[in-house]
Amino acid sequence: MKEKEIYLAGGCCWGVEKYVSQIKGVTSTKVGFANGNYRASVSYGCMD
Repeated sequence: MKEKEIYLAGGCCWGVEKYVSQIKGVTSTKVGFANGNYRASVSYGCMD
C-alpha cells in the first residue's frame, strides 16, 4: 500500500503525537509548528 501524508493540528503537540503514533497503520510522526519560521528543536526538557 502506498504511504500517505496528513497534517493535524492540536493543543499539546506531544500529546497528539503520542495518541496518533498508537493508531494501527501509522508509520511515523513528527511534531512541529504551523505558519511560522521557528527552526529550533523543541522538547519537554527545554520547557523547564
